[in-house]
Amino acid sequence: MVRKIDADIVERFHAAFTRNDAAALSQLLADGVELHMTGRSRFAGSHKGRDAVVSFVSRLHELGGGTFRPLRDDSHDVMVSRHHAMLSDRFLAEREGLQLDTHVAFIVVTEDEQVTLLLPYFYDQYAWDEF
Repeated sequence: MVRKIDADIVERFHAAFTRNDAAALSQLLADGVELHMTGRSRFAGSHKGRDAVVSFVSRLHELGGGTFRPLRDDSHDVMVSRHHAMLSDRFLAEREGLQLDTHVAFIVVTEDEQVTLLLPYFYDQYAWDEF
């Protein structure tokens, strides 16, 4: 059986993620969703379950004091195959004199119209880790 990744779900995930919309995220994320963050930042590691991923997004926005944002509302791309989607965007944020400006590629897997796996990769992992 060929699985179908729905680009609309990935687009809605991006919108909810960038707005820090916990209610919308909760509807889009499967109960057992997993987000695995590489690197050595305070966010590194595995975040398992809907509540953990929603909390991750909330903490990310809090850390940036509300400045965490995409470059533009239309600066992202979604690419879809039968098995995966990739969401790419450039994110900016400021915190305590630090500035974050990095491209991020999320590998996204969906099943039954919900996000089940998120694997973010940063162009500048060191900048992300320091932020």
